[in-house]
Amino acid sequence: MKRDQLRRKLADPNAPPLLVQIGRFLYGRVTRLLLLAAALALLGSILLWGEAAFLSLIAFTVLLPATIISILLRWWPGEVARGREPGTSAPWRRTLNLLAGGMVVTTLGSLIAGVGLFGTAAGIMLLTTGLLLLPPGISLTLLALSMRYRFRVGGTAYDPRKQLGEETAEPPERVLYRAEVHWGVLLPAVLALLTSALLAVGPFGVVGQVIATILYVLVFPGLAAYAQGVYFDTELRVTENHLVVETGLIVVHSRVIPLSDVQALGVHYTWLGRLLGYGRVVITTRDGVCVIVPGIVDPFGIYQVVMSRVMHGGQQEPARLVAPAL
Repeated sequence: MKRDQLRRKLADPNAPPLLVQIGRFLYGRVTRLLLLAAALALLGSILLWGEAAFLSLIAFTVLLPATIISILLRWWPGEVARGREPGTSAPWRRTLNLLAGGMVVTTLGSLIAGVGLFGTAAGIMLLTTGLLLLPPGISLTLLALSMRYRFRVGGTAYDPRKQLGEETAEPPERVLYRAEVHWGVLLPAVLALLTSALLAVGPFGVVGQVIATILYVLVFPGLAAYAQGVYFDTELRVTENHLVVETGLIVVHSRVIPLSDVQALGVHYTWLGRLLGYGRVVITTRDGVCVIVPGIVDPFGIYQVVMSRVMHGGQQEPARLVAPAL
């Protein structure tokens, strides 16, 4: 009966192409297929030896979180089911939260199960899987938390007094310059990840594997967290009378600095920043407070805009430019 129905569907001239039908068939069963593949990979990592066992472990490390994430994406309630109007929140934010949630559930589950079954082949494989998933799980969780309540300022008007909780009937100030953060701040984390991978698979023996483990489990998460905080959660804007700085990965710290209080602007480059064209902007106020904003593209552009506003405002002692430092 089912074969006859399948034949009729394939013979129907109005039916979608065969590849589309196959894609729909697989999409409806993707969770089951991933679960079956993850189980087979775990079984292979236990029963096989040598390179085949290592490849099976890598496959299980990839397939297990993919299965959990597929379950969450498929069965977690959508916006309408939660009582929200469609389109009131960005769809990517829900996907990112579910990705992070799936990674956290998989990582914690693997670590707990691995500790509970420690001493057995399955326990060692699960514990190894949990350790391999720990760095990406931390990175995705921090990214999801930082994006949860993060809203970029749009348009050309901005009122810095709202940052201070002050009510005013005056019109908001126009944003004159919005600095960009360079993608180069992500490179140290990427280089640490690539170095750990090369040491792990290269002919460096036990010493290389130990260094690779330290880089992957300890160094990479720290560099990735710092890079995410700079790239996704750093903003520097110049309004008509203020400098507005926002930093922070999870908790956003906002600083509103009147241009008349700026004592000096420093521009500092690392060797990588000098090569790619980005640097740190160091703002020193008249009361001695120093604010550092890293990863800014064309930091001298900030100085030029601030100087033009300071001179236009008739300040007697304009802000000084501190010589760039490596």
